[in-house]
Order: sequence, then C-alpha cells, then structure tokens
Amino acid sequence: MVKNFMIQRSKFLGYYAFEYGLLRIIIWLLSLFPLDICHRVGCSIANLVYRLSPKWRNTALANIDLAFGDTKSKEEKNQIARASFQSAALSFIEFLTIEKKIKGQPEKHFVFAGTEHLDEAFKLGKGVVLVIS
Repeated sequence: MVKNFMIQRSKFLGYYAFEYGLLRIIIWLLSLFPLDICHRVGCSIANLVYRLSPKWRNTALANIDLAFGDTKSKEEKNQIARASFQSAALSFIEFLTIEKKIKGQPEKHFVFAGTEHLDEAFKLGKGVVLVIS
C-alpha cells in the first residue's frame, strides 16, 4: 500500500513539475513581447476559453443572471461574461510579466500619489497598508 501511494505521489510531483516548467516557458515567451501584443494574446485566449469551456461560461452567465435578472438582454449578459474572461486573462498576464516589463522604470508605468504619507510612517517606525488601483 505504501509503495502504491509513493508511485501515485511521484506521478503528481512529475505533473506539477511539468505544469511549473510550462508556466515558466509561457512567462518567458510573454516577456519577449510588448504589453499590447500580450494583451491581444490574452484576449484571444480568453475568447477561446469562453467558447470552449461551457462549464465556466455557464457559471459566469448564471452569476450574471443572478446579479442582473431581467434588466439585461441575453446579448448584454454574454458581452459582460466575455469581458470578464478577458479581464481575468489580462490581469493574469500582467501579473506574470509585470516584473520584467517595468524593470528599472516603474514611474513610466505607474503614478505614485501620497508618498509623503509613506515616508512619514516609515520615519515613525509604523507599518503601512498600500492600495493600488
């Protein structure tokens, strides 16, 4: 029984290693392209997932139906669901590539406001909670 468990466990570990390696390759490939191309790729993948995954699409549409009821048409609900898939894909791609995209130039991509409050808290030896949007 223990031997059988070890074989099953090693299969899982191999699978996780494969997933990790595949994800690292995808991150590397995405980091080679400008962000606008990555966005187009992300939207295309999201549209493909929306079409090919009825389980996720139906879950999204059911949630949208609960939120909006009869106030939105079926077409509007489909547009909201598709936009939701695209937004999730773009957020995921940006999360994976942001470190390489902004390396050394964060002020080119972000507007920092209220940094004086951060400096003040650090001077007083207090912790801070940062919020981004």
